[in-house]
Amino acid sequence: MNEVVTLELKVSVRCEACSVLTPMVGIRSTVSCRNCAARIDFVAKVKDSRDGGVRYPFGGYYDALAEATLVLEDGEDCHDARDSQGSPTALRRVAAPACLSCDRQLPIPGKDTATLRCAGCSDVVGVRWPDDETRSWDPRITCIVGDGLRSQRETREARTQGTLISCGQCGAPLSGDQTDRRRARTCTHCSAVNHLGDAAILALFPQPEWHRSFLVYDVTDAMRRTLYKRFTSKDSHYSVEDDRMAELQAAHAKALVEQRSETIAEIARGEGSPEEIEHFATDRALTADEAAAIDSALDDDRRERLASTAVAPLVQRWISSPSVDLRVRAAKNPALGADALVTLAEDPDAAVRVAAAGRPELPKEVLAKLRKDANSDVVRAVKQNPSYKPGFFEKLFD
Repeated sequence: MNEVVTLELKVSVRCEACSVLTPMVGIRSTVSCRNCAARIDFVAKVKDSRDGGVRYPFGGYYDALAEATLVLEDGEDCHDARDSQGSPTALRRVAAPACLSCDRQLPIPGKDTATLRCAGCSDVVGVRWPDDETRSWDPRITCIVGDGLRSQRETREARTQGTLISCGQCGAPLSGDQTDRRRARTCTHCSAVNHLGDAAILALFPQPEWHRSFLVYDVTDAMRRTLYKRFTSKDSHYSVEDDRMAELQAAHAKALVEQRSETIAEIARGEGSPEEIEHFATDRALTADEAAAIDSALDDDRRERLASTAVAPLVQRWISSPSVDLRVRAAKNPALGADALVTLAEDPDAAVRVAAAGRPELPKEVLAKLRKDANSDVVRAVKQNPSYKPGFFEKLFD
């Protein structure tokens, strides 16, 4: 079941030339310093400073969407958004986007909606749909409300000179003061609708805390599985209390059951986490076809780590492995059936035969044959097998 998650984003970038902070009015790869007009390459700045690369310029090691979706309530801040290389960032989960002028709640935009009109102050709020620039920040964004891009169909760009804003059609001054943060302004002289671009809005409102936009995500079942995976993996950088992590792990396990076929398909494509692979490798409901998909995602090292706990359909695939260690581990797996054990009891490598000879499930005739094996370790393993019953003469003379 899909869930809409909205993050309020506030981000500024510090100019290396003059050290002044310039707020972003949405997602921007480059910014002009509001003080000295120097060009700031935000992408390059982030790429060198965050382990996660430019995909998560507000996260680095962390995935803000995972944190917001899985552990935060509406109104709570993302704890792992942080300052990096002079780019202070604040992210907060909110119930819905809000008007940038009067803070009234706005609806979630419908597909390809270009603008939203606030029912409170009548401001026209822009809606930005994914493009190369937004995808470089986070390719999962559904849309951005209040990004500041102009709707080409409805408005013209206002003219700016310092803090003087004039109509882009007739040149008359536009009304508004320091309390009026509307982007869309109607000229009282010619009635043209004007849009205040980035330069104009920054000239009027230079304070970083005044600027925000809203990242809207449509979190699908597949995305939620990925978020669980990212948050609960053994190498996760997130820190939550043990009981909360236990809840997340339980929810992840439930999602794997509910979306079994999709998850196994992801594992077969190499997209599964170690935790997900281990979950299915030990699942008693695993079928032969599913075992083939799981096995395709494993190398021999991982097979050997799982061999003692994996279920029969998976272990069955390993009895003919070229790896002696894997065949030995498979022979010791209690889930392996008698037919497979008979095969391993005839293995050309003595170490595998030793492992098989110790299994009580072996048929008596197979144990009797192994009792005559040329390798003394195999014979010793047979004698120690609780199912082996030596005959009278063997007891007498052995």
